[in-house]
Amino acid sequence: MLRIAKESIFSGLNNLEVSTVFRGGFADACGYTKAEVEKIAQDLEMENKLPELTQWYDGYNFQGTEIFNPWSVNNYFKQHGEAEAYWVNTSGNDIVHTLLSQADEGRWEELQTLLTGGTIQAVLREGVIYSTIGENSSDLYTMLLQTGYLKAVGSMKFGDMRMYELAIPNLEIRSLFQSEIMRRVDRSYGMVSFYKMGLALQQGHVEDFQRILQGVLKRAVSSHDAAHPESFYHGLMLGCTLFYENDYRVVSNRESGYGRFDLAMLPKKKELPGVIMEFKAVQDEEDLEKAADEACQQIEKKAYITELQAADVSNIWCYGIAFCKKHVLIKMG
Repeated sequence: MLRIAKESIFSGLNNLEVSTVFRGGFADACGYTKAEVEKIAQDLEMENKLPELTQWYDGYNFQGTEIFNPWSVNNYFKQHGEAEAYWVNTSGNDIVHTLLSQADEGRWEELQTLLTGGTIQAVLREGVIYSTIGENSSDLYTMLLQTGYLKAVGSMKFGDMRMYELAIPNLEIRSLFQSEIMRRVDRSYGMVSFYKMGLALQQGHVEDFQRILQGVLKRAVSSHDAAHPESFYHGLMLGCTLFYENDYRVVSNRESGYGRFDLAMLPKKKELPGVIMEFKAVQDEEDLEKAADEACQQIEKKAYITELQAADVSNIWCYGIAFCKKHVLIKMG
């Protein structure tokens, strides 16, 4: 997965030609091409599953060659078209743990962008060894690209270096990032807490919403995490709300009305309400109520509900959420 490190000053095994995701070559030996997947689907009379297969397991690009994850594709067909995160469940995903454990304000913002389908830019280098990935973001993102957790959608020369545009390749990897964020955020409550929080969000039960989220913060968020500004909480809430993607399309930092809302949940079903959330982070607990009020006022003043109204969403819950370290206060606008 990583380029072979040639560290010796002696001859030995030094004169190698290495093919990587940066250079291409032998791409069709690393996985299934689109034509191969289509042929398998045709032979198994499962052509109707191709769109789902593409969303879940396609997305890898080796210098212009489109590649599907072979392990996941094989298991998908073996399980008669059941889409699951087959490949990511075969490893410990330590590299993703490293990404999340070292997430500062900038890293959380990048994660928000990736999880909502956007791209980030990074200068990458090929000669990375595993022991150095925690030292800088360039090595970490190089490792994530080389190991299949990210894909390169473009690049440009930047002096003597090359800048890459990176994205999450498919739904399988996106589901991994989502589950790892939730596992990191709430090891104590587990998935049940997210389910209950989703119900509270949908039903406008502010007290239940606040109580559950307070429990998550108290049990799972470290003082180091909580010391980060608003972007940390933004990333945390984004990871939590992605749990509801079967019923909602979650969007972050999108322009609506006269500004950009922090987080919105656009319902996929007519009977469900829409949700707008605005976040504030304060240093003193006594400022929580004022900050939550200001968040609600901002939603109204900036007309953040415009996008949901344009989508014919009639019932919209607006939440002003204020954080102070491990404390939270939620108000409804």
